[in-house]
Amino acid sequence: MPYSEDETRRFRPEDIDQARRTAREAERRYDEEARDRQAREYAAQQERQRQLRRDAERRERQARQAARARQRERQEQRRKKAQQAKQRRKDLLLQEAAEGTTLAGKLFITPRQRQALLRWTLCALIFFVVLVSQNVIFSRITVFGSVINFIPPAILLIAVTAGVESGCIFALCASLFWSFSGAVLGSVSILVLTVEAAALGTLRKAVFPKNGLSVMVCCLLGTFGHEALRFLLALFLGYTPIAYWYQVFVTALFSFLICPVLYPLVRAVGKIGGTLWND
Repeated sequence: MPYSEDETRRFRPEDIDQARRTAREAERRYDEEARDRQAREYAAQQERQRQLRRDAERRERQARQAARARQRERQEQRRKKAQQAKQRRKDLLLQEAAEGTTLAGKLFITPRQRQALLRWTLCALIFFVVLVSQNVIFSRITVFGSVINFIPPAILLIAVTAGVESGCIFALCASLFWSFSGAVLGSVSILVLTVEAAALGTLRKAVFPKNGLSVMVCCLLGTFGHEALRFLLALFLGYTPIAYWYQVFVTALFSFLICPVLYPLVRAVGKIGGTLWND
């Protein structure tokens, strides 16, 4: 059957080639558009990442600036407090110097001296109460055959809390007064308590933190050392047999119990004037 002219034209080779070229051109444009879309998406993703990094850097920079501002503010506050404290000390020294230029001023007790006098008067009163209580009441009480002695730990508690220099002076005066009151081997306690006050005060200042636990540890060590030296001396002089060695631990342990009772009172006395003696 013969084909018509339209059908013959439809299947000409040049038409087929043109259709193929058109299809390839369409595919090429599609691929180019796909690559363009991928490139735009990649560029947008990179831009988002760069924006996130810039935001993170900006927040970090703001945080550093805020931290530096807070640090500068704290430093400024500390500087102002130091200046105010320095000015107060300067005013106090000027007042004391002005008061000391006259006879009335030389006899006048400054506020700082009144506070120190009040502290030591109260400490002497605490020691006197413990001494009287020990001689009147606790010297008649025995625990496992041992007499409890609250005087040495009370002296060490006040001495360690007050510091090295002041504590040594207090330990010397208190142990001297205790020895004159008729204590057995009191002359030994004068030396032992004074040396222990200096050693334990230095040890606490150099090694231990400045808190109540360190004071308790120092008082416990000092009480054991005092009782051990007294026992060794009594053993050497023939006042006691070696079989009573356990009394050292019993006496020291039960005598130390006065320290937790007296520590809040001694600490409150040490705070007279605004700051604790050694803290």
